[in-house]
Amino acid sequence: MLGQILRDKWGFNGMVSSDSGAVVDISDAHHYAADHAAASVAAISAGCDVESAGWGNDPAKGIGPWATGGPYIDFLPAAVTSGKMKESVIDEALRNTVGLRFRLGLFDPIEDQPYWHVPKDVVGSEEHVAAAKVKMRNRCFFFFFVFCV
Repeated sequence: MLGQILRDKWGFNGMVSSDSGAVVDISDAHHYAADHAAASVAAISAGCDVESAGWGNDPAKGIGPWATGGPYIDFLPAAVTSGKMKESVIDEALRNTVGLRFRLGLFDPIEDQPYWHVPKDVVGSEEHVAAAKVKMRNRCFFFFFVFCV
């Protein structure tokens, strides 16, 4: 669906990200894949460019309330080296992800990045919240969150 409809039919050229923990849910909750490794291969092969890892919090193990790793990091390198997945799949995900960041200007100097200069009183203003609600009502929602420019 992500490749054939979102990208090919609709011409989407942004990045697709999973919800937090959704990739492990492919095996743990939905039982589509046998394990986290297979779930990671299935997700990225289906067009999910970025995996938003779950938010762990276990100070005893040195894990804070932030995500700095996850199944893509843990399992995709081995999937490529073992031949379960082609490296070109990761290349495509990187093109989508980094390409979006370039279009947003995120590699430009901070002073040239427009998003750093939005006044705090604009973010979350009544006008913008109302516009977001209208957009939300008029859009399709996917299992994955979709980000684009």
